[in-house]
Amino acid sequence: MGQGGLWAAPTLGPPMSEFLNNLSGRIARRYWSQAATRAADTSTSPAKVKQIADEAGRLRHDLDAIERAAAARLNFAAAPDNGIEQPVSSDWAWRPELWTAPLRPAVLIGPESGTALGQHMKLFHDGNAGQALVRQSRNTRAGLASYRFEIETFRFDASYVSLVLTLPEAPVTGLKLRHLIALNLNYMTEGGLVGFARLNVKHGPNVETILRELPPGDYDTSVEFDMAYTKLNEKRVEAMWLDLIFEKPTLNRIVINDLTMARFPRAEM
Repeated sequence: MGQGGLWAAPTLGPPMSEFLNNLSGRIARRYWSQAATRAADTSTSPAKVKQIADEAGRLRHDLDAIERAAAARLNFAAAPDNGIEQPVSSDWAWRPELWTAPLRPAVLIGPESGTALGQHMKLFHDGNAGQALVRQSRNTRAGLASYRFEIETFRFDASYVSLVLTLPEAPVTGLKLRHLIALNLNYMTEGGLVGFARLNVKHGPNVETILRELPPGDYDTSVEFDMAYTKLNEKRVEAMWLDLIFEKPTLNRIVINDLTMARFPRAEM
C-alpha cells in the first residue's frame, strides 16, 4: 500500500517491457498471416477482402515510412555528412530522400503525371504514361549517393518530362537577396537530350524563377541560382522548389546518379 491506502502499479522494467513488445509483435504477425489466408479464401466475402486490403494498405504506408527513415538514419550513421561535401561558407546542404532511402515500389511502369516519388519529389509529363518507366536502384559508383534514379522512355509522345523537388524549410527560412543556391548533379542522358534546371521561389503572391540549361550527355555539373538577380521580397518568402525539365524525351534514358543542393550567404559588406 502507498500513502493514503492507494495501490501503486509496479513500474515495468526493461526485461518486462521488451517481453511485452516481443509478444505484441508475435500477435501482430499472427494476425496478418491469418488475414492473408482469409483474403485468399474464396469463401471470404468481397466486403471483408476489401477491408483487409484497406488495412494492409494503411500498414504498408506506415512500414514504408519506417523503412525510409531507418535507411536514412543508418546511412547517416555510416557517413554523418551523408557524403555531401559542404563548403565552410555554406549554411545549408541537402541530399533528397530519393537518393538516400529506398523507394517503394522501386520500379513504376507507366507512371501518371503527378506521381509522388517518396517525399519531396513528383514526376510530371504530358504524354502517354504507358510509354515510360521510372526506377530506383543501388549506386555502384564510389563517392556518390546510396541510390540512383532513372527514367526510361519508349516512343514517348510527351513534349517534356519534369521532376519537381520541393525543398525543405531550412533553406527557405531567412532567404535573402545575398544568398546563392547551388545545385550539384551527376547525371547521364542519351541522344543530345536538352535539359533545364529551374529554381522557383514563392514570396507572397509572386514567384521568382531562375532558369539554367544543363549540358547533354554524361556530366558531373554544378549550377548556381543567384538571388541578387531577382526581385525577391525577403520578408514574404514562403516556399522554394526545383524543376528538372527534359524536352521531347521520345526514346531516351535519363539517369541521375546523385543530386545535392546547398545555400551560400555572401559576406556582409
